[in-house]
Amino acid sequence: SSGINAEYGVLYCDVVLADDSDRLQQLADQCLDFLIEKGLVDAESDTHNRRDVKLHCTLINTRWNSEGPPTIDATEMLSDDWELKNFGDFVLERMELNAMKKEHKGSDGYDSVTTLKLV
Repeated sequence: SSGINAEYGVLYCDVVLADDSDRLQQLADQCLDFLIEKGLVDAESDTHNRRDVKLHCTLINTRWNSEGPPTIDATEMLSDDWELKNFGDFVLERMELNAMKKEHKGSDGYDSVTTLKLV
């Protein structure tokens, strides 16, 4: 599998650390646990019933694109002949906590809550 998924007008790929460890996933899950513990996230009322953070890189998202097509044709990218190339290495400089807005019209759909600088 290439690690690419096309769902509802969104194309994303998995995040893989250079050392193939799950350190970043553990950190993200610990952040979620902290938010639940402090009462900032209600795990019981999560409509998607997610318990783990899904680390990913969004490549294309047509959800709020009112001027373009509502979906993309990722058939070629999902075929066995197509391979996702490495996007390169980078240093994770910060983590951002964002809250999804109830109304997405005219915005990117998120409010910034806080930023944690890592370097």
